[in-house]
Amino acid sequence: MKVLYLHHGIILGGAPLSLLFLAREIECQPGMQIELACHSDTMRKFFSHNLKSPVHEWPDPLTFIGRYLIGYVPLASVQARRLFFEELRRVPYSIWKQYRGIRKMKPDIVHLNSSVMFTSALAVRLARAALVWHVREPLQGARWKQKLSSFVIRHLAHEVIAISEVEAKRFPNCDKIKVVYNPLNFESLREELYNPIAERKKLGLNAENKVIVTLGGVAPRKGALEQIQAMEYTDDLTRLVIAGPPLPANSKNEYHQQLYQALAKLLPNKVIFTGILENVAPLLAASDVLTFTGMTPHFPRPVFEAWLMKKPVIVFDMEGVSNQVTHGVNGIVVKELTGRALGMAIVELLANPAAIKKMCETGMQKAGEKCKPAFVAERVLSIYQEVLG
Repeated sequence: MKVLYLHHGIILGGAPLSLLFLAREIECQPGMQIELACHSDTMRKFFSHNLKSPVHEWPDPLTFIGRYLIGYVPLASVQARRLFFEELRRVPYSIWKQYRGIRKMKPDIVHLNSSVMFTSALAVRLARAALVWHVREPLQGARWKQKLSSFVIRHLAHEVIAISEVEAKRFPNCDKIKVVYNPLNFESLREELYNPIAERKKLGLNAENKVIVTLGGVAPRKGALEQIQAMEYTDDLTRLVIAGPPLPANSKNEYHQQLYQALAKLLPNKVIFTGILENVAPLLAASDVLTFTGMTPHFPRPVFEAWLMKKPVIVFDMEGVSNQVTHGVNGIVVKELTGRALGMAIVELLANPAAIKKMCETGMQKAGEKCKPAFVAERVLSIYQEVLG
């Protein structure tokens, strides 16, 4: 069986990591031949470095349109509307180029790595290949968008893989939906591999510091502002470490301006930006708590990574996020989506070592059950076999 994986993104994050750990397992299975393609040079280098299978250049799948259709970006600004219509003009050419690529590679199955890849899906069906569509984002926004994108995905795909029950709920009465959690890197996410004090020193921190880690960068939907504002309510030894796309200097962006203002209220070095990290395990080893403050529905991959590293988690009460966390059992769920409420929750949790220990043990058990790469690959292979009869 030959499978072609198409990836959409241009930066390292949860989606490419999940695809990598899945592809690593699949390429080792007997009778399986896989290839991977993406339009980003950065992502091609990443996959080529970490996979044995071929990685190819691919036409731009024009994902801004896809992100609009699934409710992730509005057309509120002139720039956004200009980008939308510019992509719309290029849609026929993109579909044609992708169609040609699929016909040339002749895969038995094409596996799309995100719900935003509508042009790729049309190209796959034009090429008469089987289509497995991975839905990593809960469809949201206006009701008509959810209905339209759900309709297109379930009618074009032969099978749809949702990364949790929340994503699957957006496709009511659809027998094509299969829930398969994201695979994690069990090889690196092991606390015994790291020295927490040594990892803290790399960050300029020491054993006395209380280290709060978040892996979402400075995106508004990841709650970066609330994370920074929470630090006002913690003591002088507490530090926030933000991994992911960093805060640019001298940005005119309105949200970035809010982040500058929040940072100006804090002591120097209260917040540390690491940039994008390929391996988050050392950072988690250095941490006391992981926070995940999703402001829109979103699967909390970092929560499962923290659990594997036996770290406690604090999340906002948000669909897709808090569904995974049982308050007081394997983490803390903050009902009020504010920096103050988050800060108070951090202080309260750090003062309760017994609760932390219990939560870590329970969380690790859940991550181990849901996210083993071998188990995930077995489920996906069964879906491929079902598609091909």
